[in-house]
Amino acid sequence: MLRAELESQGFQRSEVDHAVFVFRHSEILCMAAWHVDDGLGGSNNERFLAEVKHHLHLRFGISDMGPVTKYLGIQFECDRHT
Repeated sequence: MLRAELESQGFQRSEVDHAVFVFRHSEILCMAAWHVDDGLGGSNNERFLAEVKHHLHLRFGISDMGPVTKYLGIQFECDRHT
């Protein structure tokens, strides 16, 4: 279901990792990775990313949990000064 939804929005599934989806159009690049109920996404266009997140929320009830701190058991730390 999620795969079909992302592909209907123009995302293409990665041939290397079938849990990764990529959207490329003009200047916009957006990537999303989904493993069961854990998702991670990013884009160079905040407006486009917000639209994708809103659409997925309406369709599947997916929520934005804010900046990533943990994904698939991996702890993330971000230092914007380095």
